[in-house]
Amino acid sequence: MSMLEVNDINTYYGKSHIIQGLSLKVEEGEAVALLGRNGVGKTTTIRSIIGFTPPKTGDILFKGKQIARRKPEFISRMGMGLVPQGRRVFPNLTVKENLTMAARGAAKGGWSLEEIYRYFPRLKEREKNMGNQLSGGEQMMLAIGRGLMINPELLLLDEPSDGLAPMVLHDIANIVMQLQKKGLSILLVEQNIKMALKIASRAYVLNKGQVAWEGPSEDLRNNEELQQQLLVVSA
Repeated sequence: MSMLEVNDINTYYGKSHIIQGLSLKVEEGEAVALLGRNGVGKTTTIRSIIGFTPPKTGDILFKGKQIARRKPEFISRMGMGLVPQGRRVFPNLTVKENLTMAARGAAKGGWSLEEIYRYFPRLKEREKNMGNQLSGGEQMMLAIGRGLMINPELLLLDEPSDGLAPMVLHDIANIVMQLQKKGLSILLVEQNIKMALKIASRAYVLNKGQVAWEGPSEDLRNNEELQQQLLVVSA
């Protein structure tokens, strides 16, 4: 049984048919990248899976159970976490408050504040600072930490590299790889091809709301011509 199985979904914004017959899988403990140029439907795919923009047709199975067209809060309670694009930390809450308000399941062996601080020692140093007092990299760490505090089995990461300096990006990539090695299943939406293919074992490339390519990350990483064809915007 796959951790996540998306079968032939079709998602609309009004009359606009954005996701067209898309299918993908994430196995237990696997990191999968979802790549593509701007505007091809990557974030809409994430929103379809988590329930913010439900697909009109098609199936989404999470741990073998149908979740297509279920409420986001129901899907979250099942064990799916989201780190949204833009981070969206609460600006007027402290780091500690941002984390503790999302806490779920620590008493059952899930993520605790102490474990989050072990992965993100910078957050421990800044735990009394407000969300709007953090750098972009610190906000990204906080957003990931908050996503983990709901104790997910599958984490959806939407553009975690957005706006980050190269050094910070390197740190975030290493942390995400540590999480995957810990056994967390990850679906990663990324514009940064190098980062995504370093983290993920498999990749899907979208074009116009459809899967244009899928396969091992290594195959795409080692084929610059294919990367140019699928992912690089022509001048």
